Amino acid sequence: MKAVIVMGEIRAKLAGLLRAQHISSVEMTDLKTLQPIVGLAQSLATEGDVIVFSPGCASFDMFKDFYDRGDQFRTIIKNL
Repeated sequence: MKAVIVMGEIRAKLAGLLRAQHISSVEMTDLKTLQPIVGLAQSLATEGDVIVFSPGCASFDMFKDFYDRGDQFRTIIKNL
């Protein structure tokens, strides 16, 4: 694993839990929208890397619901 990007209201808690498991490459972001977060993931990746978008909890601080989250993600990826 190259990096884990944590976002949203729970980012500090998630980062702490990951670091406690000796995952040192945790990027904690306070970015509020998905577009720049995808850009951050892209900037950390090199050719051949795989980027996984894996929501681990509710994200009502950033999206209306999980449909909105998925729709935004698909739109961003289609426009890369």
